[in-house]
Amino acid sequence: MANRQLDSRDPLTCHNALFEDISLTYSSSPKSEAGLISKGKSVAVAAFIGKNGVDASIDRLVNWLQTADVSIVSDLDEQTSEMPAILLYDRAQNSVLKGLGQGQGPMEALMGWRTVSEKCLAKYRSNRRGTALLDVQSFEENPQSFLQALAKKFDWDLKDLDTVAVSQDVASETAQDEILRVIAAVAVSGDPQARRLEGELEAGSLWLDQANGPALKRADPELALSAYQKTQKRQSADIEAQLQAALLEKTAVMQQLMDTQEELEKFAISAGDQEKSSDREKDLLMQQLSNTQSELETYFDELQKKQKQFGALERELQKKQEQLDGLEIELQSANEKAQREEEESRRKIDTLNDEILFKNGEIEALRNSTSWKVTSPLRGVGDTLKSAKKRG
Repeated sequence: MANRQLDSRDPLTCHNALFEDISLTYSSSPKSEAGLISKGKSVAVAAFIGKNGVDASIDRLVNWLQTADVSIVSDLDEQTSEMPAILLYDRAQNSVLKGLGQGQGPMEALMGWRTVSEKCLAKYRSNRRGTALLDVQSFEENPQSFLQALAKKFDWDLKDLDTVAVSQDVASETAQDEILRVIAAVAVSGDPQARRLEGELEAGSLWLDQANGPALKRADPELALSAYQKTQKRQSADIEAQLQAALLEKTAVMQQLMDTQEELEKFAISAGDQEKSSDREKDLLMQQLSNTQSELETYFDELQKKQKQFGALERELQKKQEQLDGLEIELQSANEKAQREEEESRRKIDTLNDEILFKNGEIEALRNSTSWKVTSPLRGVGDTLKSAKKRG
């Protein structure tokens, strides 16, 4: 059995979340390798397709190639100019559906398909005659006939071709939501670049002639136009069917919306009554609020008047206090002055008392003296006083 694995060295690897280039490596016995080299049959194989649905198609193709002793080259860079190549691709709408199923947006998935398809076509254009393009969906539907067409294209004279057992089972595809199909079809039909790429892929693909057996459809302008028109016709039919399904769903949704609208109208009537009651309560509360505001304004006016009066009284009190402070200073100054004057008067009185005592002593001495000379002044005074009395 072949050993198939991803080759990360493949320069065509696409790092898109949905698409990847599948490179194949196979190991064979030395005997078969010698036989292959002697027969000169070899082919390069690559798949430009999404992850879903790759395995079955690749297994069918590889099993037949191995049974037919065809050498497989996994790295397209190793392909020689004489070596044919088989390139598998997926249709745009199928790829977009897979992308939508994996959570991508339609344009994101379509851009991924365009990137992979451009690489596939670039490889195909480099050697149209020696390259076979296979639509993976068509290959799954009729693998035996396409394998015969490959042998005819590459002139492989294989005696045991008709006896090769190839499974005709096609993997059942998960049912896609009709709306997703409409989205995918509209995305593809609305992208001229995607339509051009798909038309070129179909024009260059290996097709089956039902009347004459397997045949290669040549890539000329008329065939390309025919393939493009077939694609458009197929997509239009799919879109019409899907739009009809979407229309039925839309009708059901509209009916549901009408029922919901009726319920909302009933609710609106009930809500209107509640709103009127709420309006009355609101008016009453607004009136109470207005009265309270008026009372507060009156209170604030009175408060401002009281504050003004208090300010005037406070200023008057401050003025009186300043006057009182001035009087206290004057009183203190007067007290200090009176105290100084009192002390001065006491000193003068003491001095006068001392003088009086001294004079009294002198008088007493004069009175008691017997000396004529000493008492002479006293007698003079007495005489003077007597004279004054007489004159009086």
